[in-house]
Amino acid sequence: MIVKLGKRLNLRQRAIATATVFFRRFYLKNSYCDTEPFLVLAACVYVAAKAEETPIHAKTLISDARTLFSQEYGVRDFPTDTSRLAEMEFYLVDDLECDLTVFHPYR
Repeated sequence: MIVKLGKRLNLRQRAIATATVFFRRFYLKNSYCDTEPFLVLAACVYVAAKAEETPIHAKTLISDARTLFSQEYGVRDFPTDTSRLAEMEFYLVDDLECDLTVFHPYR
């Protein structure tokens, strides 16, 4: 799902790989039942794009994620406002203990 959303947003492979690592690190500490995985996924892509210095606009991310998740996976209740994404972003960064450094095996 991260790869599909990243390609839809025209992100580089490095940002997509960083988002995957953030998603994995987040769910090493949290349960899928306690959080909404689709919102976490969007927040991981948003934070990874910022960390890899290819920022994307929050409204663009939300609209593309909403259409992708509704078409591919049947998700109807994805939020339309940026406040939930911003809240999840802060929760994600806090849970990652502000460690946004990811060492990739390629340049």
